[in-house]
Amino acid sequence: MFEVTGSIQNFLNAVSRIAGLEFAGEEELAADEFDDNPEFYLLVPQLDALREIVSLWQGWQRTGSVPRNYGPWRHLFAQLRSVRPWGPADRVSPQNREYFRHSIDGAPDNELVRIEIELVFRAGGDVAQVAEATVAERIRQGGGAVIDRSRRPEFAYHAVLADVPAGEIRRIADLDPASLAGADPVASIVPQSLGTPIEAADRTPVDQARPAARLDDPIAAIFDAVPVQAHPLLAGRLAIDDPANLEARAVGPRVHGTAMASIVLHGDLNDPPSPISRRVYFRPVMYAPTLGDEIFDNDRLVVDVIVDAIMRMRANGGANVIVVNLSLGDQTKPFAGKISTWGRALDHLAFTYGILFLVSAGNVPMMEFRSQNSQMEPLSRPLQRRRARKEHCGELMP
Repeated sequence: MFEVTGSIQNFLNAVSRIAGLEFAGEEELAADEFDDNPEFYLLVPQLDALREIVSLWQGWQRTGSVPRNYGPWRHLFAQLRSVRPWGPADRVSPQNREYFRHSIDGAPDNELVRIEIELVFRAGGDVAQVAEATVAERIRQGGGAVIDRSRRPEFAYHAVLADVPAGEIRRIADLDPASLAGADPVASIVPQSLGTPIEAADRTPVDQARPAARLDDPIAAIFDAVPVQAHPLLAGRLAIDDPANLEARAVGPRVHGTAMASIVLHGDLNDPPSPISRRVYFRPVMYAPTLGDEIFDNDRLVVDVIVDAIMRMRANGGANVIVVNLSLGDQTKPFAGKISTWGRALDHLAFTYGILFLVSAGNVPMMEFRSQNSQMEPLSRPLQRRRARKEHCGELMP
């Protein structure tokens, strides 16, 4: 791993002088004004090559020079803060280690836990296939199973969704090199995506008539939880596309999707009625189970669901959609200063399909996991924006 100090552009110039360097996610080698400590991961095919690079770096640190015929490396090292092998601590963040410890507290070693494993993206399809097979075999040998997988070269994404025993989760949290945290093809190990819920408390009667929507092709879309389609304020206004039939699984209170449909269609219900004139394309990507908050389909990688949903939308009633409301969050993956996989996916989709994504930035209760008592304590309260959403949610509840 190369930790860069100073100008990213100077680093890129130095990299360009050395033939054969391959970085994980090379398309991401660009300046980011929000990243104070940029890191880049060099893919080294042989252990001897890794040792030689580390030896060169250590010599540079001692003497400020490199051996003869290694001049280009001098320019590269001048842009770096550190060079070190990529290890378990880079694959599992401190927050996720605490999350894993909390989630399996008291669980037997053979209890299965679902996690997401993102692989180091390799441009070559054959190399990528071997890497995935290697990880899948380690999961199988450990008593687990691969549930879903996805590879999206368009934005350098390669991941598997897997069930692994709690005993393995403990080893991952302890950064055991013999666990999946020590597997070379693995880029990161994170909890399965978990949607961020909202609360609904207020109840306001619907007492104002609103003009009916025209049947023109939608130009706006909502990706959210299954809504209450028959509600008077939503009936006839949504073009529902539900290929996974989440409607049949939505047996609990349909809060989030209903509230967001209200906001998109009608705006503030306290204002005079002025709903948008066209129907809105609605793709359910979450559903309300019998108990608990609305959830994603736990058999799918969520990023893959969103990408598939956009591609399907273009061919199934949403050919003219240019705005997509995506007020969804993953409370197991709070923003950590670097662009997320979701972010890379949306950036690719926005550019490829000419779509403006509206992504909610509020309503995210950050959680701190205290290992000494295995309790979760909120670090911050949801933003005041929640109040407006609660009013919509409450008004739309039957």
